[in-house]
Amino acid sequence: MQDCETFVRGTIRFSGFSHVISAFHDIGLTSDDPVPDGVSTLRDLAESKFRGTKLANLDHYYPEAKTAMMALCSELEEEGTKNSDYCLLRQFCNVDISHIPQSERVDFFKQLIKTLRFLGFFDGEKVVTRTKDGKPRSYLDAFSDVLASKLSMTDDDRDLVVMRHNFIIEDPKTKKRWNHYSTLIASGNSKKQGGYTIMAKTVGVTAAIGMRFILEGRIKERGVLSPIKKEIYDPCLKELERQGIVMIEESERFHTTMRHKL
Repeated sequence: MQDCETFVRGTIRFSGFSHVISAFHDIGLTSDDPVPDGVSTLRDLAESKFRGTKLANLDHYYPEAKTAMMALCSELEEEGTKNSDYCLLRQFCNVDISHIPQSERVDFFKQLIKTLRFLGFFDGEKVVTRTKDGKPRSYLDAFSDVLASKLSMTDDDRDLVVMRHNFIIEDPKTKKRWNHYSTLIASGNSKKQGGYTIMAKTVGVTAAIGMRFILEGRIKERGVLSPIKKEIYDPCLKELERQGIVMIEESERFHTTMRHKL
């Protein structure tokens, strides 16, 4: 990749994911700071980061946030939100929303509140703020416990991996360019099916192949190695294909669809 002009790596998330995670980050729930004393619930965890702060963004910079909250009040009351919850909702508006188009901010606040309800901010969701030996845990560790519990897969869930590489390749002689695509679409097994998730399989099988090659003496180099050398990645790709993990290659130049050539 030494001659690569531009390299971009991205991850596709559900719509709104980035805005919500950004809000949690602004609040401090992803902080490495130790959780102070007196925190026992998820709501306590959020409010502890707001102690002593003013609602600057809400009252001065983002009046539309205030409008959005007022529009949601009747809906929240119908759902049984307590008056004491409004303070937390207002505090959650005290985040940087400058990256969100003004026309989308009402929907953002609705999605944020829906997320807060799902995670248990209003239901007394407990958080573990101390280690077994009594030392304070970080905000990130305490919050991650809640995410791991609420977002865990059920026994019937199967995961799906979609990996797509788009290349624009240039012929050094003719200077002509064409697109090349390399794609992996694969799903794993649910717990009830007794198999492995595709995330576990793609990562675990690859690591196991590398370990077996070392034990068999097929990798001669020593040290921390990246799998960018042909003598390493060629046999690894061949073994992965035997396990059903294979990229489909498509080239506009030759108008073909093929599996990788080893």
